[in-house]
Amino acid sequence: MKLVITILLLLTSYASAFKAAEVAPIKLIVNQEVIVSTVDSEVPFMDIFDSVNYNTETTALEFTSCYEISIIRIYNETGQLDFELQIKSKIIILNKSLFGKGKYMLGFEIKDVEYVHLTHVNFL
Repeated sequence: MKLVITILLLLTSYASAFKAAEVAPIKLIVNQEVIVSTVDSEVPFMDIFDSVNYNTETTALEFTSCYEISIIRIYNETGQLDFELQIKSKIIILNKSLFGKGKYMLGFEIKDVEYVHLTHVNFL
């Protein structure tokens, strides 16, 4: 019985250590209006985007991509698809008026790539 408990404790501690070693999301923008962060992914954010900015004058998120983005999917806090935008551009500007207050996830579909890059957006 002691052996079973010891094995379970070891497995639990290894699982906890592995989870702690995962890469945490990187906060790209943090200000009074919005927080934008990467979602854990296999592809580093800067391998996809040259820059990300929140323009306070126009209240718009501005993404400059290394690749042509074909589609952006915007998911609400419950994970349901709010809408899909056909982009076909390396420069993406998303006005705050597209969103409400709260948390969203953006899915960037890159032309000729099956992988979709996900980004969290939280409008405060």
